[in-house]
Amino acid sequence: MELPNEIIDLIIGYLHDRQDILTLTRTCQNWSKCAIRKLYTEIPLTIAHDCKELGPLENMIGSSSVNFEPTRGLAILPKHTSPDSYPATLAGADPAYVHDNRQTVLPVLQPATDNLNLLIRVLLGKIPQNSLISFNWAHDYSIEPETYIKLVQFHGESLRWLQLRNCKGEWRKVTPVAAGLQSFFSTCVTPPTKFKAGLVAGNSSTLRNLELGSEDLVVYYFNSMHFIDVDEQTEKTLHFCETLAERADPADISVPILKLESLKVIGWDLRPLVNGSYRPITDFNSLTSLILESCCGLYDALTMLTEVSNGRTVSRLPNLQSLSIRNEHDEHRDFPRTLDYFLRSLSPLRTLHLLNSGAYIVRTSKHFLEIHGATLRTLVYDERLGQRHDLADDRLVDLRDGGRLTTIVKHCPNLVELGISLRWNDGQDVPPEGHRAHVAGLLSKLKHLKTLNIRNLPPMGTSALTCFVDVDMMLQGLVDELVKDLVLLRRSERMPQLRIIGLGALFYRDVWDGTVVDGVTGIDDVLRLRIWAINYAENARGAPTPILTKVAYGYPGNIEKDISEDLNIFQPYWLG
Repeated sequence: MELPNEIIDLIIGYLHDRQDILTLTRTCQNWSKCAIRKLYTEIPLTIAHDCKELGPLENMIGSSSVNFEPTRGLAILPKHTSPDSYPATLAGADPAYVHDNRQTVLPVLQPATDNLNLLIRVLLGKIPQNSLISFNWAHDYSIEPETYIKLVQFHGESLRWLQLRNCKGEWRKVTPVAAGLQSFFSTCVTPPTKFKAGLVAGNSSTLRNLELGSEDLVVYYFNSMHFIDVDEQTEKTLHFCETLAERADPADISVPILKLESLKVIGWDLRPLVNGSYRPITDFNSLTSLILESCCGLYDALTMLTEVSNGRTVSRLPNLQSLSIRNEHDEHRDFPRTLDYFLRSLSPLRTLHLLNSGAYIVRTSKHFLEIHGATLRTLVYDERLGQRHDLADDRLVDLRDGGRLTTIVKHCPNLVELGISLRWNDGQDVPPEGHRAHVAGLLSKLKHLKTLNIRNLPPMGTSALTCFVDVDMMLQGLVDELVKDLVLLRRSERMPQLRIIGLGALFYRDVWDGTVVDGVTGIDDVLRLRIWAINYAENARGAPTPILTKVAYGYPGNIEKDISEDLNIFQPYWLG
């Protein structure tokens, strides 16, 4: 019996691994036709730094058998590979030097950048006009103005989702034409602020998701000066707000220009965005997701986002459901208290990421968990006193639990994902049953927990640098024992819920450079994030026995699709 194409499409829709879909193209004609349509609906091009991926791209574009009719999404993504696969130019390069002198260190990549842009322009012309809905340029290879112009010429009317991570060339003369955008993400220094403001203003009635700021610029400040140039970031933010106000609909200057559902700001000064120096920028009542990464003016902005009404603190974000804050430079003495007031003013959240660093940050109150704990499904709570380079100087970052996990278990019984820094055994205040068993006992009370990220490493990790202990073996053994303790405590369950466990936290270099400049020192190797998938086999008594399989070392890219949805908890990262 032949199945209708609609049923076949429904079945194939459950497949996420492109290799599985590709296998189906080699079956009968009906299944092959439906599989090809699914295969080319979204085209993710993972390009490695060694430039070996351009050949297959040329073949795909030149092939007469490839049908681009169903294509609705195109993504140019970085491919994270091992250090020995990178050009010799990059081997052993100092991380700060790479970020400060990217064009000097990577001259070998310039021809590949030009070739990639040329191929993408050809590909954009092959996709039926005004059928592309999403375009994501998330690679270190820069997108050129000519490629963007081709994109909007051929797909400007249909485009709804646009991300530009890395740009180069003369963008000042480019007209930001693209009507109907619903999502715009720009984390690059170029195109200039005027271009970004013009694109946002031109799509102000439809835009719902917006990302502003530059990760590369923030990292440049962080690596070279260990602080962010607040004056420059304030000037950039004011320029954006002024240009946006000038180009927006002048009908009513008291009405916010944007009605966003999600907003992400990286490095910029939050104060002009919040107080509307020129005109209200966004309607905070509509925001459901807010991400603030290394922003300037965070202390003042959080104060502005709360109001006192009838003797109680009320938030200007009444519908917020997801909040993420990474703060690595605001050490205002009253910041912990202000952050606590802000968090307690919000309606109960479902997702909360808090990454705080600094001398005063570690005093953050945990009272906000009393308000948000019952509804939280995802929580990342990580605080530290200093940066990664402190470890290289044998000044261990003192990350103590201080009862934090106990508080989380008490107030957050429904957590599915948890990322936390723990207090490892330092020889003091050891519980009678030992630290590991104590932690396992607490975690066993989180009945719905599927993914766990212990974001800080034990102090013995640094001593391993000077001895002959295999770091991977040591850390996996530690995690294995913790999981076994957890399973033992929950032996009444036929099949435990915990599926993914990770040790360590991501850093900027892990996310955007893969392992290209990591591993240059032993401390980098120890600190790299490791992720294990947990499968369970029944022993002779029918009890579950955990089996750990390492699925990621560093950034969890190019990973099996069946578990990739469980890896979002690992995305929050430190700059350095």
